[in-house]
Amino acid sequence: MRKKTVIFLAAILVLLLLGGCGSEEGLVAEFSDDKMEGMEHLYAGNEYGYYFDVYSEISKDKPRNGIMEMEKCSDDLYFMIENAGMERKMAVQVFIDYVQVPILVGGQEYFTYMVDTDEHFSETFCFRLRDKISESVNHKATVAMTAYADKNEMDAEDEVTVDSRSLAYDMILVFDEENELATDTLYDYEEARELYKDMYSGLIINTDMEEFKRKSPPRSLEVKPGEKIKLSYHTGGFDDCQEVLVILSLGMEQIPVNGQNFIKCKVGEGNLFNGILEITAPEEEGRYDLTGWVIKDPFSEFAGELVPLCDMPRFTIDVCE
Repeated sequence: MRKKTVIFLAAILVLLLLGGCGSEEGLVAEFSDDKMEGMEHLYAGNEYGYYFDVYSEISKDKPRNGIMEMEKCSDDLYFMIENAGMERKMAVQVFIDYVQVPILVGGQEYFTYMVDTDEHFSETFCFRLRDKISESVNHKATVAMTAYADKNEMDAEDEVTVDSRSLAYDMILVFDEENELATDTLYDYEEARELYKDMYSGLIINTDMEEFKRKSPPRSLEVKPGEKIKLSYHTGGFDDCQEVLVILSLGMEQIPVNGQNFIKCKVGEGNLFNGILEITAPEEEGRYDLTGWVIKDPFSEFAGELVPLCDMPRFTIDVCE
């Protein structure tokens, strides 16, 4: 079992379960009010934790309430990573209106920014959005950090696949409080194979295309280069939302799902949505981990409480001839 973790984003000092819903990894057993030496946010009792904080210059010293203010889209933004106890490679992805965008760090362009962290790591990074976005509307900004980005789930020591080992938050990027929020008008809602109720909430994707059970996926799936892959997914189960949106990444980069950047599902309050999705395997042979997140009421103008997004049990797409 990999080590315990501490939550990500926006100077939140509350310890939460890794990956939000359904994580098997526990909270820190021994909690100390003392900060770990050399750390701003990790506490001494959490010897194997990590922390991720994202903010704008304007929001840096404000309460973290799910809103990140900017004056213009070229403003500097910042993320901070702290890591303790073991070396980890972290993958940082930025999504604007649920589409991954390239960022500039130190003047260099990155689609996914990788950070190698040692056993006692604390560093702040300045970045910008590479491309202009409209400042006449506000936008959804989703930021994800995935640990063990250089590892494949099929090589992990865990007995079963667990959540993505990623920490992600969905925020509103505000240029003006009077602006409307950008919404999606391109994609239709997915058609449910089944809507049902059960004691679960979150996102599970697996290979069960016969009984369509909600169960953990296999550790790996072997496919051919460029092969079309059909998978079953179960998502929703939240008491406080009417629709959800699912983003998927393969090899730490967003991939199309059912031929579009993301999928939307009308779930209704408390319902779980079972559907079928299709992705395409890379043309190049290799091992690629499938990771993903579910966002509740994605285009709501209400920021709500800033809590981690639920992620899916991670597994490896093994591409070989």
